[in-house]
Amino acid sequence: MPTPDDFSNSENGEQTERKEFVGRVEKYWQKVGAATVKIFSGKIKVGDEIYIISEHKAIKRLTVESLEIEKKSVK
Repeated sequence: MPTPDDFSNSENGEQTERKEFVGRVEKYWQKVGAATVKIFSGKIKVGDEIYIISEHKAIKRLTVESLEIEKKSVK
């Protein structure tokens, strides 16, 4: 699980995006491109760009296209 030390804080760096660890992917369905995510802190909303960090694959940047809680669509 990432910690705050996994993200750099540099005053003079090129980094312009704010990053915050919000949760963990519990299950992923590749055929439909959907995942179950357990949120630990923060918020995710439709349209947000997120990064998926994996132990076995490169970091992947995605845009949240839809969200459901208890099988009900939410924004």
